[in-house]
Amino acid sequence: MTSSVLRVSLEAGRGQSLARVTDSRDSSCLDTAVNALRTNAPEMSAASPMAVWQQIAIYGIGVVTPSAIALLVMGHADWLAAILTLPFAVIVLLRCAALWHLLWPSAIIKRDARALSDRDLPLYSVLIPVYKESEIAPALVEAMSALTYPAGKLEIFFITEANDPKTRAALAAARPASHKIGRAHV
Repeated sequence: MTSSVLRVSLEAGRGQSLARVTDSRDSSCLDTAVNALRTNAPEMSAASPMAVWQQIAIYGIGVVTPSAIALLVMGHADWLAAILTLPFAVIVLLRCAALWHLLWPSAIIKRDARALSDRDLPLYSVLIPVYKESEIAPALVEAMSALTYPAGKLEIFFITEANDPKTRAALAAARPASHKIGRAHV
């Protein structure tokens, strides 16, 4: 089994490279970045095609569907309606609860959010992959610039393919100095 090394460079300006993973010494760091979630918390990783609860739900549907058809055929449509009403009622209650919290948010949440200073806020990195999107690049940059988060706590990276100079040029023309343009080499 051969392994290939991913080369990533993020450009802050002309020729300045912020991050680079290029040789085998960095491959263990890269392997940790790529596979740590799959290894340490497989239920949270997208590497697994289906979570356990999803598998149980699919098997359950396989049992419930024939049972529902049997009830319907035997003339017990009233039982079938009652059984199917329960999940619908739960969904309606969940949506009502979400609407309640949207319209009347908790005073505790508002107070706690206002109590945080810019220094206490976490650092966020927003990675935006774009490919052949030169037409929307200015609007995308404008939308990212409109985010109301402290500039020192927000990193915005536009990641383009190596074979997409048109999008890179459009991003470079529209972006503020705080945004970075990266080029992925695979």
